[in-house]
Amino acid sequence: MNKFNDELIKTPKLADDKEVSISGIHHHGKRGPTGPTGPTGPTGPTGPTGPTGPMGIPGFGVTGPTGPTGPTGPTGATGAIGPTGPGAGATGPTGPTGPSGPTGPAGPESVAYVASTEEQTVAPATALGVPGGAVTFNYSVINGTAVTFTTPSSININEPGFYNISWEVFPVEGNTAFALFFDPVGGAPIAMVPASNYGSGSGNQPYQGQVIFQFTSAGVLTLNRIDTTGTVILQNQVGGSGPAVISASIVIEKVG
Repeated sequence: MNKFNDELIKTPKLADDKEVSISGIHHHGKRGPTGPTGPTGPTGPTGPTGPTGPMGIPGFGVTGPTGPTGPTGPTGATGAIGPTGPGAGATGPTGPTGPSGPTGPAGPESVAYVASTEEQTVAPATALGVPGGAVTFNYSVINGTAVTFTTPSSININEPGFYNISWEVFPVEGNTAFALFFDPVGGAPIAMVPASNYGSGSGNQPYQGQVIFQFTSAGVLTLNRIDTTGTVILQNQVGGSGPAVISASIVIEKVG
């Protein structure tokens, strides 16, 4: 064996995986395991922005459903009043006739009116509370059968019932009084109709009386003086020479 081979054979034996260099000759042993990853280095500077790419093709998606209605906004201010329109329109057609109203109360069953167009003198009563002279009448209007008239003074009540009676006189003198008297059929005495007596302290002034009374039998009704102050004239002219007027009158209604 030559000298060169002897040097190779005599190379010192080293531990595995070690690399030694002997006389310029490299000997490679087995590679060891990879070491751990080192720490990340610092981030490098941001590079320049690249150019804008071309615009893509527009999409054509389906329209979504309508959203819910939003809340009502506040009421706006009232607008100005518009101009008045043309004249009134044509009158509409007449509406249908309404239902009949309730039946009204019944009218008087009988009615009578008697009056005097003449001046007359009426005698006083002989005592207070008794009938004096009776007023006379020369005109009458009567409807129905409950009341009739016999001249010159008798008003005949033919049917019992309720009667509404009013009377009026026009005396020249003052301090006079009159009342209604009823003479019933059957023998009862003549008597003043209660609450029918009225009077006046002034002359040349007409005055009236009124009463509602229930007659329980037929009889004769008269209007009489009840004062004792002397003769009384019922005048048929105003002021003695004015227009003609009624000197006395009575209205009688049978109401029930």
